[in-house]
Amino acid sequence: MSSTTATTTTTTHNNMTDEELDRDWKPNGRRPQSTIARNFSQELMDIFRIDKDITDLDDQVDKRSVSANANAKASATIDIDLDTRKQEVDKKTSELEALEARIREMEEKLKSQYPAAAVGSSAQPSQIHTQTQHVKSRPGTMRQSQQAPGSGAMPPTPIGSEDGDRERGH
Repeated sequence: MSSTTATTTTTTHNNMTDEELDRDWKPNGRRPQSTIARNFSQELMDIFRIDKDITDLDDQVDKRSVSANANAKASATIDIDLDTRKQEVDKKTSELEALEARIREMEEKLKSQYPAAAVGSSAQPSQIHTQTQHVKSRPGTMRQSQQAPGSGAMPPTPIGSEDGDRERGH
């Protein structure tokens, strides 16, 4: 009878995984846990700062792998978004270039249809030059030329009056 019991126990242990065997094992008189094994296990726990049970550590590893998978999916989504935006920018750029070409064509057509308008527009700067020469001939009335402020640029500092430039003595 004892040989049958021993065979049944061995068969049962052969079907169990190592984890199940380790979990169910308890030191006993036939198979005590050695002091060396306990010390080694404790040293490993201290070295790797393992304070929790193995199941807790497995859960943490699973959570980290889920988080890493989520980050990988988010990164793939960002890459797809960037590719889509690059395609949109390329499309808009080509549309803009086509519009600029059409504008140039229209300008050329207008210049060829109305050559007098082009000549008249060149006459205006000479009239402006004559007017500035006339104003320069009158002393004291000519203001210094000031450029119009560009987009976001501040206008030049106003020119002070003759009285405002002198220091006042008390």
